Amino acid sequence: METNPTNIENLERQLAEMREELHNTREDLKNALDHADKIAYNSVLPDISEEWLQTIFEAAMHFRATILGKALNPELSELDRRRLMGAGVRRYGFIDKVSDIMITSPSQIPDIINVEEFKGIMRMLEITRNTDIVLQQTVRINGDFLLVLGNEAYRMALVYYGFIREAARRGVPGAEEIFRELRKFFVRRPGNTNEPTEHEIERDVHALLHGTKDGKIVIENEHPHTHGGKHIVEDQTHKPNNNKTIEN
Repeated sequence: METNPTNIENLERQLAEMREELHNTREDLKNALDHADKIAYNSVLPDISEEWLQTIFEAAMHFRATILGKALNPELSELDRRRLMGAGVRRYGFIDKVSDIMITSPSQIPDIINVEEFKGIMRMLEITRNTDIVLQQTVRINGDFLLVLGNEAYRMALVYYGFIREAARRGVPGAEEIFRELRKFFVRRPGNTNEPTEHEIERDVHALLHGTKDGKIVIENEHPHTHGGKHIVEDQTHKPNNNKTIEN
C-alpha cells in the first residue's frame, strides 16, 4: 500500500492538534470548577427586576403582533433581499437630495412622477429608518442583559456544582446522586451513534499507515472566526457512519 509522506505528516499533525484541543478543554473546565467559588465577579448586574423584564417582554409581544398584521405576504426571499436596492447611507443621501431639488425646482419634475406619492414614501422611509435604529439599539441592550444574566447564572451553577462535587467526595448522604446527575453535562458520551472515539481514530490511523486495513480517513477543519467553528474527522475504514464532529 503506497502512502504519501506529506499526507501522513499532515494527518498526524492534525490528530496531535485535536488531542491538544481536547486536553485544553478538559483543563479549562477543571480549572473553572476548582476556582469557581474563588473568582471575584466584577461585572455589575443591571438595575432591573423580573417584573420589569416581564413588562418589556409583553410590550415586545404586542409590537410583534402589531407589525405582523402588516407583514409582506409573501415575505421577501433571500434573493429578493439581495436584489432590492434598499436605502443605505449613500443612497439615502441621494434620495434626500432628489427630494430637496423637487421642492426647489418643481418645473423640472417629469409627469411620470407623482410628487405627493414620493413625499409620502419619503416620510414613511424616515419613520422606518428611525424605527430600525431604535430596534437595533433595543436588541443590543437586551442582548447585553442576556449575556450578563446568563454568565452570572452559569457562574453560580458552577459554584453549586463544585460544592456538590466536594460533598460527594466527603461522602455526604445524597450528594453522590446529585453529582452524577450534574456531571452528565460535562462528560461526553458516545450515545447510540456510531461516531468513532479518539482512541478508535488513532487505532485506524496506525492500521492504515501500516497497511493492515483498507479505507481512508478524511479530516475537515473549519477555523473558528468570532466563535464556534468545527473539526470533522470522517473515518471510512469500512465501518458505517463513522463521523466525528468536534464543536469549538
